[in-house]
Amino acid sequence: MPFCNLVLLASLLAFVSNMPWLWLQCLEAQYYSCAVFGHPLSAELTGSGPQPIGCQQANFTNDDIYSIAMDVANNEIAHVNYLRTALGNYSVQCPLVNIGDAFAAAADAALGTTLSPAFVPYTNDLYFLTGAFIFEDLGVTAYKGALTIFQSSDIMLAAAGKPTPPLPVTVQHSCLACFCLANR
Repeated sequence: MPFCNLVLLASLLAFVSNMPWLWLQCLEAQYYSCAVFGHPLSAELTGSGPQPIGCQQANFTNDDIYSIAMDVANNEIAHVNYLRTALGNYSVQCPLVNIGDAFAAAADAALGTTLSPAFVPYTNDLYFLTGAFIFEDLGVTAYKGALTIFQSSDIMLAAAGKPTPPLPVTVQHSCLACFCLANR
């Protein structure tokens, strides 16, 4: 890749990182890390950003769903690590995110009522998958919009990352969540 394209790539990644792209990856990675491993991302991965609100391990009862969740968690953590490494000194801290009671507020708002008990995505497999679907659908939409700023296929491919490119992997995660939800 010519030097000017590398400079443009670095500039675009720095621009995107100061927008919700890296933040979205942080949000997804925090959700899955908490649900699967029972703890948030390390300070190194968050850029010394704040710990999330509401981090807890999910009550998985289905081994297949747990296995899928673990794969997705590792992918999302790899995405944060990739973006942080690619951006170097231009990287920003992960923001403070509420991955606890914010779900209850969102569910109440979506349904126009107050659920009792409150929606907590860590309660069971079905609730976890619902939370996962929300993040993955948002991720696909965000990446689709973000990729429109790239003019060169070389830059798009470099921005997509290796070994787990964020956009196609996010699409796969979204499809997995839909498939699992449909089969519940």
